[in-house]
Order: sequence, then C-alpha cells, then structure tokens
Amino acid sequence: MRHASRAVVFYLTPDFSRLSDPLVWLAAFGQAFFSLGVGTGIMLTYGSYLGGGRLVRDALVIAAADLLVALLAGFMVFPIVFSGGAVVLLGLPSALSYTALRVELFGARLLDLKDFAFGTVGMVVAGVILSVSAGWFFDTRAVLEHLRLGPAWRRAFLALVRYFIPLALSANLVARLAGRG
Repeated sequence: MRHASRAVVFYLTPDFSRLSDPLVWLAAFGQAFFSLGVGTGIMLTYGSYLGGGRLVRDALVIAAADLLVALLAGFMVFPIVFSGGAVVLLGLPSALSYTALRVELFGARLLDLKDFAFGTVGMVVAGVILSVSAGWFFDTRAVLEHLRLGPAWRRAFLALVRYFIPLALSANLVARLAGRG
C-alpha cells in the first residue's frame, strides 16, 4: 500500500495537547466502556461466573487483549485511509446513518441523537451508577474479599470506586453536555 509508512507514523505520533480537552476524555471513557462492556454490565455478568479469585487477573488479561486488538486494528485502518480508502470508510457509515428521508428530531439527525443519548451519555451514566452502587451500596467487604487485594490496594480500590471514578465521569459528562449545546 502506498503511503502506509506515513499512516503508521501518523497513527503512532501522539498529540499531547489534546489531553487537556475534557471532550477527548469523555470520548475515551465512552470507547472504553463500549469496548470492554463495562457500561452494559457484561463484565459484571462475566465476573459472576468466575471462581477462585481470578477476577483481577482476568480483568487485566481482558483489558490487555482489548488494547492489543485495538492497536492492531489501527495498523490496518490507517494505511487504508491514507491510501485513498477514506471514501469507503467515510461513505459506508454515511450510507448507513443518513437516508434520503432525513429523519430529524429537534433539528438533529435521529441516529446522531440516538448515538449521543445511548452511546455517549448512557454509557457514562451507567458507569457512574455502577461505580456509586459498588462503592456505597454493595457489600464492599464481600467485594474486597473476592478481589483478594492487600490492605493498601483495598483502600485505593475504594477511593477510586467511591470518589475518583464518579467525579471524573460526571465532570466529563457535564463538559460534553455543555459542549453539545
């Protein structure tokens, strides 16, 4: 493929200035929730079938495998786009999302609203609800016993689940909603 090396350089060159944008973080959270299934409860269901205290190890293996597949997919997608395949990659979603009927609600395309409501907002709200429930309403002693963490890791886990995750997700969601209007 022509331009493949240029595509790989583009793909692997980070733009650290984008890390200060809360909308980038919200998109990253949404992608992680969608990709790993946390927002839809798949990981909870999967975790309920595990035995023998393998939850932490299995979660790390799943996250690492997900990351590896995403990285490999980037090595395939970016060279196609840089080789002039953008028409295919941009045309297909356009053809699937937008029809001649132009179905709109409140001045926005219906499928865009659905994606925003369920894919962006819904996943993050589900993550906040799950984190608050796990940190404040579930039997945390039983959860921590099942995770088999040491005392320092237990405190860190509770601080993350009770405070950091809900606050980070909520702040990013507010920023996204403010940016939408």
